[in-house]
Amino acid sequence: MKCTANYLILLDVIDIIIPTTVSLAKRAGKVSSGESAVKESIRNGSAHLVLIAEDVSANTFKSITDSCAYYNVSYISIGTKAELGHTIGKEFAAAVAICDAGFAKSIDNKITANINGGEVL
Repeated sequence: MKCTANYLILLDVIDIIIPTTVSLAKRAGKVSSGESAVKESIRNGSAHLVLIAEDVSANTFKSITDSCAYYNVSYISIGTKAELGHTIGKEFAAAVAICDAGFAKSIDNKITANINGGEVL
């Protein structure tokens, strides 16, 4: 799922849907977390979707989103660092890269369905 569509959203339903899928991806070993590891995953082509905490610094946000734009990786800005960290079993996470196309597509479909009133287009 290499696309340029980028989402900046915060929806109540995503508080349940996204953490479950991210947790499954983490258990499968298909997640990298932290700014440096995420940027490395973007650069080496393993990242299919990047989740960025909404409370990261402006420089961190720009750095990660610029990398996503350059390497054509979709990203979603969602939740706080504490919420994002909790989904992967850590105290905090500024960013999380989903390194599996299936998990990334699942998250993208759930967000798209939520935006389109329950229909996956």
